[in-house]
Amino acid sequence: MTTSNQDLVKRVTDEILNGKNLSVIDETMTNDFLYIDATIGTVTGRDVFKDLMTRFFVAFPDLVWTVEQEVSEGDTIVSRYSWTATNEGEYRSMPATHKKVTTQGVSINRISDGKLAETRMLRDDLGLLRQLGVIPE
Repeated sequence: MTTSNQDLVKRVTDEILNGKNLSVIDETMTNDFLYIDATIGTVTGRDVFKDLMTRFFVAFPDLVWTVEQEVSEGDTIVSRYSWTATNEGEYRSMPATHKKVTTQGVSINRISDGKLAETRMLRDDLGLLRQLGVIPE
């Protein structure tokens, strides 16, 4: 993994996910950025991704994202992560539960010409929905 790729993924984590600074998306992601999520499907383009993140930050305004481990090969960086937040807004058409949750997952990120071109997200949504009280334990 080159230092620039490491720095890019760290910047996305620090400034977008933890800093909630969506303007950084324009600087760090390609125009046709592809976000593939096992639960919500595929999102194409920076503006659509910004909208998705805006809704996510409303649902979980105190989100703290932690990268637990990173592995890379060529233009790909795989991150094992966890995040903790309180559900204070609508999430996937469900009203706020005001419950604090922690979930884990893996993101597979592809870098192209110094920008994030694609992210594939795999997360423990069953565990998240159980913590929110949507699905019984």
